[in-house]
Amino acid sequence: GRFMESSASRSPATEHEGWAVLHVANCSARYRRRLQLWSKVEQYFQDAVYGPTQRFLQQLRCGSCAEEVQAAADEMQAFIRRLDIDFLGPHYTRSMLSHLGFIDSADGRGGDAFIPTWSLPGVPEDPELLPPEWGFVARAGVTRAISEYRAGLSEITRSFDRFGPHERRVVAWYSCQVEVRVPVAGRSGERSATICEEGRVAYFMEDEQRALALRGERTMEHFVNGGAGEGLARMAKEGWLTLEDIKRAQRWLPGLFAQHARLAHCERQALLEMLLMVVGAATACAAEPLPQALVEGIFDGSCGVDAVGELRLYVSHFCCISCMAVICHFSRR
Repeated sequence: GRFMESSASRSPATEHEGWAVLHVANCSARYRRRLQLWSKVEQYFQDAVYGPTQRFLQQLRCGSCAEEVQAAADEMQAFIRRLDIDFLGPHYTRSMLSHLGFIDSADGRGGDAFIPTWSLPGVPEDPELLPPEWGFVARAGVTRAISEYRAGLSEITRSFDRFGPHERRVVAWYSCQVEVRVPVAGRSGERSATICEEGRVAYFMEDEQRALALRGERTMEHFVNGGAGEGLARMAKEGWLTLEDIKRAQRWLPGLFAQHARLAHCERQALLEMLLMVVGAATACAAEPLPQALVEGIFDGSCGVDAVGELRLYVSHFCCISCMAVICHFSRR
């Protein structure tokens, strides 16, 4: 509290101070109702870290054009690099996703972390705050996946997780029900396809860290071998999904450099798989010439492909700041 009180007169936060205030706020949040200086800690964190981050993410989500979105991404990259922050922590990540409109309305644990009545998820005082029904299914799915994955690791490798899971051992679960509609060229009417995934786990995928000429190849091999399900495997084998499609989709979901590159994270891989299912379904439905949406990556109907439905995403660890940016880019598509 004294650190925050002495720093509260400085705005914006100084270099690397963002990392310090982020951790102080997260560690103190559980005890906030007993801390005399909590209001100063919280206000400083909100002004110096949370507020600017929310503004940048909202711009990524709702930017009116590619140039505006890129400018916001560049500004946000400079901001997180200056403050040396790579996440918002276990308490404030959920609040941020709620502010951005990404939390299921049936999730009792959502809400604004800065209002006095908000209860932190998982604390003994509020045992009734529960996720939606699908959240229990998702949690069971990632628990099985992590157990199976860790069973094949050496004791030395597992030891790296003693202070929290390594990024390679964080997994994402997703389900979806999406209808893809494509107008028929030269005629009235449209063709459509439904993408239905009842629950699939996505893993860390080290693809884009490779040489530029090789990017996408590991993802394509993963799809062809059935690693992402029968749907994507069929799309790849039928030619509805190409290596160039994968490379384009990777560019549609740029991340941020937050202490290190994070393009391989499982959340992004799950969203890439979802985007590529839309691409494959649209290609299978479309006639020549192919819709501009397959080049631009915009699937709101304005470029010839309309994708409408629901996607549910559950991650075994709170998202990093780069993955929250990726979620915003995905939402804009």
